[in-house]
Amino acid sequence: MALLSFLTFFWVVGITEPKEDVDDIHMSYESVSWEDFVQSLSYDAETTTNESWQDYLLGLEQLHTNPLDINTATPEEMAQIPFLTAGQIEDIQAYVHLDGPMKTLGELALIPSIDTETRRILPLFFYISDKRGKVKQTTGFKSLFTDHRHTIDTRLDIPLYRRKGFQTGYYKGDPIYNRTRYNMSSRHVMAGAHVEKDAGEKWYDSYGAYLMLKDLGIVRNVIIGDYRAGWGEGLVMGARSLSSKSGMMNPVTQGIRPMTGTGETGYMRGAAITLGSDMQYPAKGNRITWQTTLYASYNLLDATLNDDGTAKTFVTTGYHRSESEILKKNNTSATVVGAHAQLGYRHFTFGATGYWQHFSRKLSPGNERYRQWYPRGNDFGNIGLSAGIQHILRKPRRNSSIGQSNISGNT
Repeated sequence: MALLSFLTFFWVVGITEPKEDVDDIHMSYESVSWEDFVQSLSYDAETTTNESWQDYLLGLEQLHTNPLDINTATPEEMAQIPFLTAGQIEDIQAYVHLDGPMKTLGELALIPSIDTETRRILPLFFYISDKRGKVKQTTGFKSLFTDHRHTIDTRLDIPLYRRKGFQTGYYKGDPIYNRTRYNMSSRHVMAGAHVEKDAGEKWYDSYGAYLMLKDLGIVRNVIIGDYRAGWGEGLVMGARSLSSKSGMMNPVTQGIRPMTGTGETGYMRGAAITLGSDMQYPAKGNRITWQTTLYASYNLLDATLNDDGTAKTFVTTGYHRSESEILKKNNTSATVVGAHAQLGYRHFTFGATGYWQHFSRKLSPGNERYRQWYPRGNDFGNIGLSAGIQHILRKPRRNSSIGQSNISGNT
């Protein structure tokens, strides 16, 4: 498809303090550029739909432009990075807790579970606050309104030819595509909004916004607006359709996080809160953690209807160009309420996730043989249990020397 794409503006305003260089005596590390990282992911996304890939990439871009301090980031914040496993996050947290704050990202080489490929990518999403591993933070209520980073981007596509749908009037709108997105983030606050118009649509029919507070004592996260939620392997909540040959594209969202992309499906719209605490007793070797999440969502869906008004199938393309597509728009609602609870003791973790979902229209997919196992009715629910064990090996002390170069380019 021949498109002439104009990036009308891209503005990044940073009000955070510049990051200081680490001492030369500390370990250096390898890293790749953002452009090379995106290119390598593109090769792995051959079987991924364009909408899912763009949404995934926008989420990674948000994480890249708002990196985490590896010495102070919580497990929930690290879980936003989709290719880090729960075991790797646990090992990073244990390293910082047992050996003190990292002085350079080269120390990731001392964590056995983090392979070379992952170690070279993590500098795109992590940084070290300063040479002493200490963070200059504003405390109290005032910290919610300081050190913000703002990002605004927009995209405009103007086709060089007219499809038949526009020539015949089948599509009701003009052939221009436009998307505008805004995101703001700081240590304790994230907020954002977006609008999108697909080619052939008459108006900006996709929109959304979110506001998230995080790391406020026992309140780990609280979010209002559009968000995603998922735990474990995503069997109950959080499974997505991304796939990858290299395994870098983790298909499960861990915890609750904002919907920073512009996709029109695959997210929740409502509110969620995560409460949790982490109590550690180094002298006894004990570690007790607990976490509880409550979430609720009310969202409008597109559905193909039967003659009796029941819903036959849900439509996830997000297109509202023709008369038939416009009639399907937001004709069914979905209400979801659920909870997740997790308890950790030393190396053991136990969790439970459940939800109840109600559709405003009864699902009636038909009597064809290949549809016999499709869900039917208005109300659905699911409960899942999980358990895990993670044994943390004691890592070498920092006086181990590692001689690697700092690389940014083709690999």
